[in-house]
Amino acid sequence: MHAAGLKTTTQAEVAVTKTWSVFASWLYRDWVFVAAILVGAGLRLYQLGDQIIADDEWHALHAARDLGFREIAAYFGAADISIPMALFYKALANTFGLSEMPMRAPVVLSGMLAVVILPLLVRKVFDRPTATLFGWLLAISPIHVYFSRYARPYAISLFFATCGIYAFYLWWTTRIRYWKYLYIVCAIVGPYFHLTVLPALFAPLAVISVQAFWGRTPDPEFSRANVLRLILITAGGFALLLAPPIWADFGSLAEKAQHGGFRSESFTGALGLFVGMEAPAAQALTLAVMTLGAFTLLRKQPRLALLLGTAAGAVILAIVAARPLGIDSHPITLARYALFLLPVMILVLAIGLRRIGDWLGAARPVAGVIWATWMIFTFTLGPISRIYYAPNNFTNHALFQYYPYFDERNAYTQSLSLPVPPFYFELGRQPASSLRIIEAPWVYAWHYNPYPLYQGVHRQRVVIGFIAKSPPFPSGELPPFDRRFRFSNFVHLEDRHDVCAHRIDRLVFHKDLRRELNQPDNEAFPRDLARFIPQYRRDYGPPVFEDDTLVVFDLTAACHDDAKRE
Repeated sequence: MHAAGLKTTTQAEVAVTKTWSVFASWLYRDWVFVAAILVGAGLRLYQLGDQIIADDEWHALHAARDLGFREIAAYFGAADISIPMALFYKALANTFGLSEMPMRAPVVLSGMLAVVILPLLVRKVFDRPTATLFGWLLAISPIHVYFSRYARPYAISLFFATCGIYAFYLWWTTRIRYWKYLYIVCAIVGPYFHLTVLPALFAPLAVISVQAFWGRTPDPEFSRANVLRLILITAGGFALLLAPPIWADFGSLAEKAQHGGFRSESFTGALGLFVGMEAPAAQALTLAVMTLGAFTLLRKQPRLALLLGTAAGAVILAIVAARPLGIDSHPITLARYALFLLPVMILVLAIGLRRIGDWLGAARPVAGVIWATWMIFTFTLGPISRIYYAPNNFTNHALFQYYPYFDERNAYTQSLSLPVPPFYFELGRQPASSLRIIEAPWVYAWHYNPYPLYQGVHRQRVVIGFIAKSPPFPSGELPPFDRRFRFSNFVHLEDRHDVCAHRIDRLVFHKDLRRELNQPDNEAFPRDLARFIPQYRRDYGPPVFEDDTLVVFDLTAACHDDAKRE
């Protein structure tokens, strides 16, 4: 028995040693790709826990706050809540409690998995340098970084759509059936998170149907019966998930259709977001390399070119036919409807850069320098350094993400360019990130949220204060004393203990936010702030700053005394 135990231990040690040896060999061989994964993870996680949930991120949160599980499962909503995300939020809120990181966990996980998995799928079709270039370009893509940090389903559905297309191609070319099963899962789950990827994921079924029903294929794997079975299984799984909301709430989908228009500014803006650079010369150079890559793809991998071209064409045709609401308002709206085009564009760009490397022949170090220069060129000319400074609790704000530029062409630069209250300049004299302040009240929609511009002046960490005391609660607020919601960057001003628990230094009341933002008739702004100011005067003493716009209280000493008494 002792000898057998010794033998088992030795075998386990050998297995562990072999595993580490394989891992170390992979790190040594693929260190450039590993570096891309680390950079991509860093960009997607940087200050993530400090980001304030706002604007469209509240759609599913409102559903989790106000609706039951059955209602959510059969409800698209006028704001497109993403049913699986709302169900996930509801389940978390009713069990462990809901907060920022769990809300964003599915999207950030999908974004980081995309940086790992998608290049590995590309490597099954192309060589290692092409796949590594693809990985780097995806890792530093500003729009992919954004959607990987934004609690909406776009990064999730894009991950499933891209995996599904490559899985279908690998099944089509290798006849290995687990790729077919992976495609089926992706084609069902991806559209459940967001319907925009439905045309891309169902396009391969049209391609294979043409081959099976009108072409000549002796391979039984692609017989008419097998292809018809694949279509029925995929469509059936999709219908099983989506039939309830389509039946019960089709009107919400119909209301979004045929209301959008097409403007050249939307096309050029969306292109700039996909390319990740604002300068026209940089965009032109990128498009030239992409064109080279597209021709190379068509010549060397015609089947994959057909599949990607058909899927991309289906997405574009769906947008043209549906004309969804908002595609003519901001470039980001058109970009997210057409988001499947992003990995296609990145692939042909990677192939084009690889092709340039081939032209250099034996000068491989020169090719490496050119590729590295391109990554640096993309990163420095892109918006990332202008968005992800510290502290910035609003990196997802429309000011930063809805346009590829920050000048007068950006509607938010114009609408939010208002006089900054003097207090923020005074606050900016303190060391950056040394204080934590509450801004109250707020409007959760980006259109009326100037706090990122104020933060750019005062450079302190920001928390949002809620003021609504009883239902019905307005959009963008949560009930006081409700343990289902445990957000780090929200605090209800009714709950004095929670205010101190958030380690707040200053409480900034905006006396009349409508007047401050020149929105005198806007009903979206909160109205019941006045009752709080005398209460806080009584509990925390006179304000440390007051003018016609703001009343500011110093909470540090009072909260410290409360903590000592406890």
